[in-house]
Amino acid sequence: MKKSIYFLFSVCLAGFLLSCAATKIAIPEWVRKLPQPPKDANYDYQIGEGIAETRDKARKKAEEDALDKTSIHGMNIRRTSGVNHKFICNYIVEENSFKYKAYVLLKYSTASYFSGAKDDFKEGEGCESNEITKPQDDETRAAMGRKIGELSQKTTSFGALAQKFELANHPKEKNEIWHEWSRLYKEINELQTELKVLDVPIDVDSIAYIFGKMHNSCLEYRQNTKIYWQPEQENEYSAMAFSILSKNLKMEKSACQGNGISLLYKYTEPDCSYKFGMYNCLYKPSLSLLSCDGTEYLLLESVLENSRQNQDLALEKIKDSFKAADFWEKWEREIEEWRPKCE
Repeated sequence: MKKSIYFLFSVCLAGFLLSCAATKIAIPEWVRKLPQPPKDANYDYQIGEGIAETRDKARKKAEEDALDKTSIHGMNIRRTSGVNHKFICNYIVEENSFKYKAYVLLKYSTASYFSGAKDDFKEGEGCESNEITKPQDDETRAAMGRKIGELSQKTTSFGALAQKFELANHPKEKNEIWHEWSRLYKEINELQTELKVLDVPIDVDSIAYIFGKMHNSCLEYRQNTKIYWQPEQENEYSAMAFSILSKNLKMEKSACQGNGISLLYKYTEPDCSYKFGMYNCLYKPSLSLLSCDGTEYLLLESVLENSRQNQDLALEKIKDSFKAADFWEKWEREIEEWRPKCE
């Protein structure tokens, strides 16, 4: 799955703003071939073409081109008066995000007003066209260009992080990558929404598909990444440590397996010394976070100390301090950083 997810994303990324699936556009017949009016008809057709940075400008250029190419009795239609004509069809192709090519079909009357011929030109005749959206001004197009560029950068990073996540074995690194990847996914979704408002065709499904695959991969990893409690020695202090930590952390007392994290509790007993009539007891609890193969990820340490004339009382105070110590919350937060998060 490591290769397949990234490969799919790489293929889709090249055409991300458009659909990953190739779509064949049906070009209207009148664009491919100039229509011929019926015999003895008093009207004819002309096709115009235009290229510009917006749909509206491309259409207007196409209309100008059609008028420039149309003559009646040797005179350009622009120089004639009273000649019925109408643009009855339009077809606009978006060649890229900043270039449109438009085709228009002009229908015009060829009837001679001096010969008394009947003008059978019909206003409002329709044909196969595609919709012309409202023109975009320069500021809007500039904003669209910036968003497209930003989306391109983010989708590239999105694919790289997907591969990096699959290859990472370090639990905390995997969590950090997932957090960054999730944030990037939200930002991409926001950009997609903004570009859709600007009528930019984008492929939303591919990103959602990749995210779904990665989410399943994360859940699978989390299922195989359990926390295992493995003290150096089972005694009163290790039992108290397990009782405190297991309130908020799900742990198992068994051998570390798979992608699991081993919690190795050390320094099992306090040390006491006698000097100047006082017993000074020192306890240094420590907890190592290791991979199942023994690689140490993190070492958590603390120090507890108490002095009394009575050694038993000093040890009792150590236990009380141990149970109520504020380092437990810090330890829990540190351990949580190593637990897989797939939200």
